Parts: sequence; structure tokens; C-alpha cells
Amino acid sequence: MCEYAVLGLIYDQVSDIVERDRLCTINISDLRSGLWDTLQLDYLTVASDGEKIRSRINSAIDHVRVKTPIAKLVKQGESQTLEFKETLEYDTQNTGKNKEILFSSLKTIAGFLNARGGTLLIGVDDSGKPRGIERDLSMMKHANNDRFEQKIRNWLKDRFNPHPIGKVSISFRKLSGATICRVDVQASEDVTHLDGKVCVRDGNTTLWLEGPTLTGWIEKRRTRH
Repeated sequence: MCEYAVLGLIYDQVSDIVERDRLCTINISDLRSGLWDTLQLDYLTVASDGEKIRSRINSAIDHVRVKTPIAKLVKQGESQTLEFKETLEYDTQNTGKNKEILFSSLKTIAGFLNARGGTLLIGVDDSGKPRGIERDLSMMKHANNDRFEQKIRNWLKDRFNPHPIGKVSISFRKLSGATICRVDVQASEDVTHLDGKVCVRDGNTTLWLEGPTLTGWIEKRRTRH
């Protein structure tokens, strides 16, 4: 069965609007360059196992996202699986460290872990303009990219439960002369807590969950896992 036919069948099978939108981000050239092997879908799978379809669609789209260059991601704009942060902890208004700004980045990572994964670009402002992490580096002793990554990993270890070992990849790239920190996050099978609380990615925002909303989300999550 050709790629177009199977993708059409998958689209008809998927009722969730967000997942349909994610499916539409797959293009045939990506499939022909090897992504089709990642999907591994055939007619019988499409017809009989909707949950397997969702899992493989997510894996396929994650495969595309992780391999997408930063410049292309910036042009796409923020979404369910993409977030921009101008700095990690540097306050552009008061020119110093700000715990709330740091917390915002950690919250995004936790939200990605609890949803479908995603990519956080640190050093890119909300409009998509590259700003770089140089201002964050200026507040560190013996600053370099390795120390910047280590700071993030220490926060993941100390403030996330469970510790998302193997779920977070950190890399650095230049964009228009600015150093951008790219944080690629895989979805976690476990419910991830940040400072004892649960948040989840919803559209292009990250929401805190509590009370009946949290209970309902956990129950729905269990049926999918």
C-alpha cells in the first residue's frame, strides 16, 4: 500500500484534532527518506489497532522533529511540541538571575515529559528572534556550553521525580551568530513531578493539574499505557 493511502487511512482513524494536526506535519519526502520504516504501518494495523497507530504516529513525528534543524523549527513557531525561551534564568528587565524565569523553562520540560514530548529552544524570544544564551553564560564562573548543560541536568536530577534519565537530550547550535541551547524531550511513561506538582503540555501552553482534573488525567493516561 502506498504512503498516501496509508496516511489517509490513519487520518480517518484518528479523531483527536491535535493528533490530526500532528499527522499533517508528516510529509511524503520524510517518509521516503526512511521515516516510513519508523511508522511500520500496514492496512491491518490501521484497521485494527488505534492505540498502536497513535503510538507510532507520535514516534514518527518525534523522529522528524528531533532531526529538524533549529532554523526550520524557529520558522514553525511555538506549538504543542515546540517552545521558545529567551533566557534560562537571566532577567532581561532587571539584568540578573530570576528564579521564576528558570522555573518557566523547567515547567516546559516537565510538561513535555507528561505529554507527547517536545523541543525547548533556549535563546530564542517569543517572536522567533535568536537572542542566544550569552547573557546566561555571563552570570556563570568558567562559563561554557558544558557547564550550562550540567546546570540543567542538575535541576532535572534535584527537582524532577522521577529523574528523567535518558529522556532529555541537550545540544548547542549557532543561529545568526547566537548560541542556542536545544533541549529535546521524549514523552515519559511515568507521571513526572516538578517540585512535587504535575503539569502537562496543552496546545502551546503548559498547565498545572490538580484536584479532579489531575485525577481524571491520570486515569485517562493509565488507559493509554
